[in-house]
Amino acid sequence: MAGAGKLVPYGERQRGDLIFWGSAGDYYHVAIYLGNGQIIEAPNPNAPVRIHSIWGAPTGMVGRPSA
Repeated sequence: MAGAGKLVPYGERQRGDLIFWGSAGDYYHVAIYLGNGQIIEAPNPNAPVRIHSIWGAPTGMVGRPSA
């Protein structure tokens, strides 16, 4: 996200924000937040893209891409 947007607290997430799983510098998954607790993601390289409820324990910050 460096230079391409900013990080905001998870509680301030908005549609279009990037939700990360893992730890800073070592993320293993990312999804796009759709609102109402829903994300769009590809669970793994062999699975189709899906809309799903947020699962597990994402990091405490989300990425907000710049326009």
